[in-house]
Amino acid sequence: MCIRDSLFIIIGKLFICTLTVLCGYMIITRSETFKTKITSPIGPSICFAIVAYVIGAIYMAVYGVASEAILQCYLVEEEHGSVEKCPEEMRDFVENNAKK
Repeated sequence: MCIRDSLFIIIGKLFICTLTVLCGYMIITRSETFKTKITSPIGPSICFAIVAYVIGAIYMAVYGVASEAILQCYLVEEEHGSVEKCPEEMRDFVENNAKK
């Protein structure tokens, strides 16, 4: 995996975690039900962050495997020079850049 893919996966994990914690924090601090029962939103926010990071890591791992599989399929098509299974949008590109 290249640096760009790794960076995208890290940003994805942080984005998922940050949005989940922000939404949970807003619900805890703005909802009348939780305002009276919770004295500090820090503890639940830490729990939100841990769960969100695990879910984000799993989701981005699936994304990483899928992107590597697509790249591998493209490289096999390019190496063999065949375009029968290639989408129309990529057909010209593969034909022009295939190893001869």
